[in-house]
Amino acid sequence: MARSAVLAGRTMADLTRNLFVVALMAAVGFAVGFRVHTGAPQFVGGLALVLLFGYVFSWVFATVGLWVRDPEAAQAAAFPVMAPLVFASSAFVPVSSMPGWLRVFAEHQPVSVTASAVRALMLGGSATSDVLQALAWSAGILLVFAAAGRLALSADGVETQRPPRPHPRAPLEAPLRRIDPASRGTTCGCCQRMRQNTTARQPPPSVDRVQRNGIIG
Repeated sequence: MARSAVLAGRTMADLTRNLFVVALMAAVGFAVGFRVHTGAPQFVGGLALVLLFGYVFSWVFATVGLWVRDPEAAQAAAFPVMAPLVFASSAFVPVSSMPGWLRVFAEHQPVSVTASAVRALMLGGSATSDVLQALAWSAGILLVFAAAGRLALSADGVETQRPPRPHPRAPLEAPLRRIDPASRGTTCGCCQRMRQNTTARQPPPSVDRVQRNGIIG
């Protein structure tokens, strides 16, 4: 299994968690009085667009985490990315109320485009242009940061190749040596040296044992 599959599994886990979060937010919204002004297909499409956008940014922050190698540094690196995208967008305030220099950035960034697309899908209005722009932003960001995440894994030598499997009919590396029937009663040199070493380490026999064996009268 490729090590980059770990990164894909981590982002898929984030997507699964975001699915429950979005479902809970929708349930709470309906409970407090939110209503869809279009239809069920547009409502499901808006939720799918939100999930896609969250999945894309899971790749962004996973790649940032691979490059910085430290939890505190990852949080510090995420703030400069999210702060201008979220607060300088149409998610909280209309873009028309912003200064001219900030309005240009707010109208052409992924958070504003996605928020406008979701609003148009759920509340009504012309949604085709915003939806296409949101899909283009998501696809572009996903391609860039998926490649960057794989590059971050390969930079540290994490990507490894699977060792080749041996052929089922390949010969053994150390073939068995055929034993000559004529040499079965003999002892090899290793066994002889082991016996000599064992005999040399044995203590000399005591006088009583020598007398019992009849060596000394």
